[in-house]
Amino acid sequence: MAILLPLTFSMPPTAGIIMLSCIYWGALFGGAITSIIFNIPGEPWSVATTFDGYPMAQQGRAGEALTAASPPPSSEPCRVIVITLVAPLVADFALRFGPPEIFAVYFLAFCSFVASPRRRR
Repeated sequence: MAILLPLTFSMPPTAGIIMLSCIYWGALFGGAITSIIFNIPGEPWSVATTFDGYPMAQQGRAGEALTAASPPPSSEPCRVIVITLVAPLVADFALRFGPPEIFAVYFLAFCSFVASPRRRR
């Protein structure tokens, strides 16, 4: 997404959001393909797919594993529509942020890193 982000600068906002969301969902499924076929997670969230998907591929059931890893086709248009409708509202809200709000967001982010639980050995 980061590589193709500059292409969206000359697009209308709706087209840019749709393009980026399609790239995101394509990358999500692309990571599942490599984790099922090669036992190498293509994305961090595909690690769990290697636990069940790769053994299924070794048993000759790779098609079933890929089908289970793919998002349902009916959900894709719904996601794109929701993102398209909500994005202008979120952008307007974010543009109203001033220095105090930006500081609060940074402060909460840093507090979440510092206060995250650690594993004991």
